[in-house]
Amino acid sequence: MMWPADHRANSGLLILLLLTLAGCSSTPSPESLPPARPVTPTPTPEEPSGQPEAASPSTPSNQTQQKTAPTPALCAWSKTRGVASLLAREEDIGTWQFFPGDDIVHHKVPDKADQGSEYRAILERPLNGPCDQERLILVAPVIVR
Repeated sequence: MMWPADHRANSGLLILLLLTLAGCSSTPSPESLPPARPVTPTPTPEEPSGQPEAASPSTPSNQTQQKTAPTPALCAWSKTRGVASLLAREEDIGTWQFFPGDDIVHHKVPDKADQGSEYRAILERPLNGPCDQERLILVAPVIVR
């Protein structure tokens, strides 16, 4: 013999089961999503190989494409904050010593800086990609001589 309370419990479980199954069937399947577009790095311009190119008429659109600067390559950089001290100066380029790490970097010198000047700086080092030179970013002067 079945009690009336048992009948209500069974119907409640049946409704809960149906709602759960209906919710699972309403979500989109992963197969219906469009595939992700692959990211390709920008190719760096190649050196001419020395072979003569086939003669082609020069159009204005080709000339404008050649004059525009190449798109910078995608690189990942590590950044280290520190102090850069100017060791030597030759016209606009100086030899900087970066602390921490005692790294020697060649970078453009601000107009007011002389040997011994110190700047708060960020040293960026390439982690991957086609970039291979460190970059020094001078933030603010600490000591200007």
